[in-house]
Amino acid sequence: MFSKINVLFITCCISTLSIYSSPKTLPDLTPSQSIQISSALIEAHFQQKTFDKLLAKRCLKLFLEELDPLKTYFVKEEIEHILNPSNALLERVLEEYNHGSFAVFEEIYQLARSAVMRRTKIETHIDSTPLPEGVSAKEFYNLDFAKSENELSTRLLRIRSLQNTISKKLATAGSDHFFEERIKKNRLSKEKPLLTEDTFTARNYILTHFIKSLASSLDSHTAYFTPAEANQFLIHVQQKLSGIGALLKDDLYGFTIVNIVEEGPAYQSKLLKEGDAIIAVNHESVVGEELFDAVQKIRGPDGSIVTLTVLRDDEHSSIPVKFDVDILRGEIVLKENRYDVQLIPYGNGQIAHLQLHSFYQDESSSSAEDLLNALAKIKQQYFINGVILDLRNNSGGPLPQAIEISSIFLKRGVITSIMDNTGRVDHLRSTRDKPVWDGPLLVLTNKSSASCSEIVAQTLQDWGRAWIVGDKTTFGKGTCQTFTLDASRPDYINPLGEYKVTRGVYFTASGKTPQQLGAKADIEIPSLQSFLEIGEKHIPYPINNISIEANFYDKFEDLHPFYRNRMRKHYKGCEQQKETFLNKLHPQISKNTALRIQNRPAYQSYLEKAKKYQKTKDDQDLGAPGRDLQLDEAIHVMQDLIYTYPHQETFD
Repeated sequence: MFSKINVLFITCCISTLSIYSSPKTLPDLTPSQSIQISSALIEAHFQQKTFDKLLAKRCLKLFLEELDPLKTYFVKEEIEHILNPSNALLERVLEEYNHGSFAVFEEIYQLARSAVMRRTKIETHIDSTPLPEGVSAKEFYNLDFAKSENELSTRLLRIRSLQNTISKKLATAGSDHFFEERIKKNRLSKEKPLLTEDTFTARNYILTHFIKSLASSLDSHTAYFTPAEANQFLIHVQQKLSGIGALLKDDLYGFTIVNIVEEGPAYQSKLLKEGDAIIAVNHESVVGEELFDAVQKIRGPDGSIVTLTVLRDDEHSSIPVKFDVDILRGEIVLKENRYDVQLIPYGNGQIAHLQLHSFYQDESSSSAEDLLNALAKIKQQYFINGVILDLRNNSGGPLPQAIEISSIFLKRGVITSIMDNTGRVDHLRSTRDKPVWDGPLLVLTNKSSASCSEIVAQTLQDWGRAWIVGDKTTFGKGTCQTFTLDASRPDYINPLGEYKVTRGVYFTASGKTPQQLGAKADIEIPSLQSFLEIGEKHIPYPINNISIEANFYDKFEDLHPFYRNRMRKHYKGCEQQKETFLNKLHPQISKNTALRIQNRPAYQSYLEKAKKYQKTKDDQDLGAPGRDLQLDEAIHVMQDLIYTYPHQETFD
């Protein structure tokens, strides 16, 4: 499966990566290399197999959005022919692509260059114009491109007014100008590659954003990464990095340390403090640089030394103290982004609340191992009455981790099946003789639970091992992607960039995929997200929902005939059976839940605010409800379940 491409990860996650590629981080691409990468993306994709007019039309639109995502540069009239391309223009794009030319995209780049120059003039004019009052953020939802230069000027003026209002709310006394300067600095930095006179930088900018646009044209989860972005994606998947362990804030004249990660290199060195400003890295000034570029310089190989030049306020003088420190870089595990454990006393034991923030895997640890260890540790000290596996806001990760975590609660059987881009279906299985936990189990989800989270939730639901509780549905991402890293060289990133591409659709034992539909809650416990338009069906170009035959009885059809009988013998007596007793308990417990939610004033008040916000988009602080109301109710459901659950004596 997936044999045509050398991959380290098969990922089932939503990438929330958003990194601006400065000229320093752009790969050095030629047109022929760009065609090769684009062709490989199309060939590997689950659905799209050729660069046709439909893909060309999407690509043109997305290229514009890459250049002007906030619609604050272009005027609609000058790009109308790109937004609604003629048949002749689409044929030209296809012909040029087939000959390794990107002339149409170079023309759009020149339009963007002119638009940047125009905005510079508008910004200068705004500097001396009174700001309007009462500007609301909802004015800028679902914006179209401005119809005229006057409309664009008005838009920029109102945006500046909103930014000014926000900066005053966030600023400390006398620091308003920092926000204004930071906004200006970020804008100028993003405009730099569009104003460059360096033809190589311009070429790399055009080719990089063409490949990004083409990748996103295939579907929203296919993406091209510059080398710097690929490195960030790895950090997202593994939830670890190598550096000093300090969170920085751009303060224009340096980078201020706002948090030091406990047990990280900076913490252990005791040489840095929160509030210190870093102004140079290895004796090279970073003042005026992008935060991302400065962070990349600070990060480095585990065991190497980085020299930081620091400014620290002196309580005895108005002049800061300047000094150098050497920090030994080390591995930083982002534990707060991994998992949390909470125990809730109930009856003669505890309810274990295991919240998994992401699915992760590296050479020394994984999400499945951490959950197994957490369960084992709890079992040593307490009697466990029930387990709540909390997957809210968990956007996924490496696919094998979804299999391993599902297996904690199941015997041998199919966890998920994947149909690849050739139509082949492979089954991924649990191989345990018995589950680690076979007692009361709930999976708590919301609309931001996606991919691996949906595999685990729907698999356990399919087999009747657990109820899904939470928002009515999950995100609805039923596709998996492969990432083009060399499995034998995980620390190597291709200087031409890497990509992830949607190669398959996954199905749980029922033969259903949550693609676009989401995994549906057995017992609905609404949250703020219940009323928001979040999910696969709301994003561009989603893969269609399909289904396959159910696999509660494993026929081993994906295996070579020689191995089928061996596997049947291996499975005998240890097969997971579909459990049905939860069906009998569901009507009463579901009724109990609805009544509790209805009769809890704090819950009803919060949900009413959420409904109003979704309807009106009024600027208001919804505020935290004070408690995690959704989790509170999930605990009540678990208590009901424990009370009525059979065979309690087996849970320890």
